[in-house]
Amino acid sequence: MVILSEHGDMMVFTSVEDAIDNIEAIDVLYDEYIFYNEDGDILHAIVEDYQVLSFENTGVNKREELDDALRGWLRRLRRNDIRPSIDWIEGASITELLNKVKDIC
Repeated sequence: MVILSEHGDMMVFTSVEDAIDNIEAIDVLYDEYIFYNEDGDILHAIVEDYQVLSFENTGVNKREELDDALRGWLRRLRRNDIRPSIDWIEGASITELLNKVKDIC
């Protein structure tokens, strides 16, 4: 799983291949994204010839940052029909948050 954070927007990709197919290398090169794995480890995108090839775990864990970003994104959803309740958002585990963001995206 690869989680992308872009200035407060979130996307969850179920596989590295899915992320590679949907991420623009130019945006990676301009540091538009922060990438995490499901444990909150920061991932570094490997780009060559303007193509994203893979991801490398940096060994830096930012689980709390990822948790805050997921909760913040869910709180800011404008569509009431898909936004979970604040109580749900506050009580959800990181796995539940990731699944909800994945379902919405």
